[in-house]
Amino acid sequence: MALAYAQEASITIDKFGYGKSGQDVFFTVHNTGSIPITNVEIYVDGEVVRALKGKTSPQKGFEISLLLTPGNHTIEVITSEGAHDSLQVRVSPVQQKEYTPPVHEEIPPTKTKAFKALVILTIITTVILCLSLRRPKLDLS
Repeated sequence: MALAYAQEASITIDKFGYGKSGQDVFFTVHNTGSIPITNVEIYVDGEVVRALKGKTSPQKGFEISLLLTPGNHTIEVITSEGAHDSLQVRVSPVQQKEYTPPVHEEIPPTKTKAFKALVILTIITTVILCLSLRRPKLDLS
């Protein structure tokens, strides 16, 4: 009597972010089954947008990016072994603005209030020191 163990193809797709435009959407595709998967097809709203030839080993994956129009979309992955997964994605019609940090103008150290206060304090100290050294000494004889 021979025993046969069933091996099954399984795949998952997950969204992990958006590009600068907000319409670039990034996905990860993972082989979660126990056999290699081949010929992965990516569908957007029922239409094939990418056919990836090659083999992905069990517990391995890859990243893809898709340029999607604003609105709701169904993203599906199907392999030649019959593995299938899908998810819903919403792309905002509002274009994402790229964050630009505020520009801080560098102030030279000689233009700061602290520097000016230090210069004034140094001048006052120098004047007081010079005056105290030039004062005539009292003759006590």
